[in-house]
Amino acid sequence: MAEEYNALLTNDTWLVAQGQHQQHGVDYDETFSLVVKPSTIRSVLTTAASKNWSVRQLDIENAFHHGHLSETIYLKQPTGFVNIDYPHYVSKLNKALYGLKEAPRAWFHWFASYLSKC
Repeated sequence: MAEEYNALLTNDTWLVAQGQHQQHGVDYDETFSLVVKPSTIRSVLTTAASKNWSVRQLDIENAFHHGHLSETIYLKQPTGFVNIDYPHYVSKLNKALYGLKEAPRAWFHWFASYLSKC
């Protein structure tokens, strides 16, 4: 957890702010979504096997921390990492974070931009 937390700080993924855009009881706790659906993985692997394609995996550490968000998103401080001087502050995300439903789209835009520069 400490390594992940330090990566968030290093990549300027969030800043401390008061207030929140999400509505408690509506979307405040909605931060988890799968990155890829299992059915998509099965489809890709089935297609690759039927076409005799080779399959490789690419894993980029902290990949989603590169994607910039077009929405304003706030979250509470993670358990065990609450700032004792400001325990009631929340964080405003500057970049995408794993588990956000917006993260795959933000990462894709970053990655597509990166590829276009190559």
